Amino acid sequence: MTDAAGNQRLCRYEFDDPPILVEIPDLSLVMLEPKNISWGGFEVPEGKIDTLGAKVNPAGLLRHPEPGMRVDCGLEVMDQDFQGLMAEIPWVAADKENPSAWTFGLRIAVPEDQLAGFRSAMKRSFFKLRPEKLPQPRAG
Repeated sequence: MTDAAGNQRLCRYEFDDPPILVEIPDLSLVMLEPKNISWGGFEVPEGKIDTLGAKVNPAGLLRHPEPGMRVDCGLEVMDQDFQGLMAEIPWVAADKENPSAWTFGLRIAVPEDQLAGFRSAMKRSFFKLRPEKLPQPRAG
């Protein structure tokens, strides 16, 4: 297990109802809802967004994630699908409340041929959350 806080570079934003779902068939039979997300350009939605970070805490994993593991994944952002993506699991931690569950980070790279659609969907998610529902950055 690695220390997530030591490797964090971008602000994280927490959501009650995240606009993003993550599909990782190797780890889970159900779509995963990130507990929080980070990405470059959140404060300036017009900026480039090509990597998404997410923290997930799923129940009923098919197998335990390992730091450094690479997995195939898909994203659903504002009801738009992005398939054939690759994600790296940079850190893993046992869940304090449920020792049989795991909390882990995902670093998802979006390929060049899907960037325009991904950025557009992310911008729609920003608009949906503005102004009063905009998630607040979490320190550290």
